[in-house]
Amino acid sequence: MISPIELQHCLSPDEVCKRYREAITHYSKYLNATVLETEACFKAARVAMSQNKKLQASSFLQNVLLINLNLTEEHKIERFLAIANLYDTLGFRRKSSFFKRLAGMRHVSAQNQNPDWSQCYNLLVQALPGMKLALDPKEMLTG
Repeated sequence: MISPIELQHCLSPDEVCKRYREAITHYSKYLNATVLETEACFKAARVAMSQNKKLQASSFLQNVLLINLNLTEEHKIERFLAIANLYDTLGFRRKSSFFKRLAGMRHVSAQNQNPDWSQCYNLLVQALPGMKLALDPKEMLTG
């Protein structure tokens, strides 16, 4: 059980997000801290999501995109899929679909040594509902 004295030293939910933002700002000043900055953005987004602060979580995810990391194609795909999953959890279906599409296109990009067309197809199909598109032509005519 937490004593009242210990409660005085706990941060409020708003303070936690504020401190994450400060940490991210400090990490952004150093070129060698890009991985830490990225992880802090992802963690801050998850904390904001747990507090049901969707716009603040989205803001932290937008910061991830501004961080210039030298990554392999596989890591870029994983990064886009992580962002897509978090946006999906937030309920931002269109943004989630956008990042799934980006990840799918990375599977077959010119920089990718081993293009994976089936993964590209699967991710593009997963992105369709968020863009309010369907594979069935009958659905497109009636909807």
